[in-house]
Amino acid sequence: MLCAPCQEDRPGRRRAQLIDEDFAWQTMSCQAHDLADAYTAGRWLPYEDEHRWARGLARAYWTRTALEAALRDPNPYLRAGRLVRVVEPLPGILAIVPHGDRSLRPVQALLDTLATRSTRS
Repeated sequence: MLCAPCQEDRPGRRRAQLIDEDFAWQTMSCQAHDLADAYTAGRWLPYEDEHRWARGLARAYWTRTALEAALRDPNPYLRAGRLVRVVEPLPGILAIVPHGDRSLRPVQALLDTLATRSTRS
């Protein structure tokens, strides 16, 4: 039995059984929450390139194609950072849910937080 938030927020919530995207979402959500907590507590300081990337993603209309293109960024600092690992499952999840779906909120909140800091710098 799934907890209430998992049952209500998972990408495959309209299906009775769990699907691959539900597992990817669970991992992504946990990583997004953990990274947001680490950032807020000062335990994680993203690279400046991660801030710029977050700002671009936070402002973009998310589609599977757009996120796949963003993930192809060859920037070594972006690739070495932790943020890209949180965003990697998004294209697969966007294959079954639309932009703005509630299952995307944890990642959107993390990107918004980083983008806000980035515009203040």
